[in-house]
Amino acid sequence: MRWLLLSIAASAALAQAPSPVGTWRGAIDAGDFLIHITMRVAKTSDGGLAVAVDSPERNAKDAKADVVKPTANGFTAEWKSISVRCEATLTSDGAALDTNWDSPEGSAPARLKKEAGADRAALRGQRERISGMLQPATR
Repeated sequence: MRWLLLSIAASAALAQAPSPVGTWRGAIDAGDFLIHITMRVAKTSDGGLAVAVDSPERNAKDAKADVVKPTANGFTAEWKSISVRCEATLTSDGAALDTNWDSPEGSAPARLKKEAGADRAALRGQRERISGMLQPATR
């Protein structure tokens, strides 16, 4: 019976809803030029989200959002010192983030695609934790 319960718990853990946690890449079409974006979203120790962005065109490296507010299907992030706000919505399959960027220069949408390697590493860690749960108890 214990094995059955652990198997059900393991299956449920692997079949979680898509999450915005991971590394995302894409470009904002700013009219005359593209602004390439790499966005990293991580879980914080208190269960919230942390967001950091790189953009070579803006000379931004690891620009951490000052405020991140989770929403039903994503999050809103703000960089107060540069007056930038991003609303991010996860697609239903979890493969992309549809974002809308607001800044003093205007608004622009961008679809960011999830970097596959980041997902694999997270899944590997999850499988290792579940595997440890499924080990037979020693007597």
